[in-house]
Amino acid sequence: MESNKRMQVVAAEVNFASIAASSTAESTVTVEGVRVGDAVMVAPPTGFLTGVVASAYVSADNTVKVRLANVTAGAIDPDDDGTKEVITVDIGTASAGTFTLTIGGQTTTGIAFNASAGTVETAVEALAIVVAATVTGTGATGTPWIITIDDPITPLTLTSSGAGLTGGPLTAAITTPGVAPSSIYTLYIQG
Repeated sequence: MESNKRMQVVAAEVNFASIAASSTAESTVTVEGVRVGDAVMVAPPTGFLTGVVASAYVSADNTVKVRLANVTAGAIDPDDDGTKEVITVDIGTASAGTFTLTIGGQTTTGIAFNASAGTVETAVEALAIVVAATVTGTGATGTPWIITIDDPITPLTLTSSGAGLTGGPLTAAITTPGVAPSSIYTLYIQG
């Protein structure tokens, strides 16, 4: 019985670009102490995509390659497994003035009551915590602005201020909480 075996467990951030149908992609992770011939098992992030098979191997001393195989008929993006944050903003019957949104502790500049969806989008995307967003609607009752934040960095909080509005009332709410995509893979290495 061999007593020199060692077990190493490593949580590693591994990022992949889109993978074409019926193809594979690899990403390299530096893991000190691993050697060619060591056995590697990989556990993908929670909520990992259906149709993707993950494997790993030691390609050189101190280097592990994580391989993903897309066994589906379409391209997939393994890093796009988060949930988009959706915020609804309604200014009611406001007829003048500005309002602000505070998302994840960061406040937009004043947004005019009659701002276009594009203007609201620009104000939201100016916040460092927002990577990308899309906005639809007009903000008025019946057609509120729907702000969709792609891949939130962290669970977001929301407050709003309509103190600068004439009329209203301003209501803003997170209607779908976002979940940041995970790219943390757990590697179990025995050698």
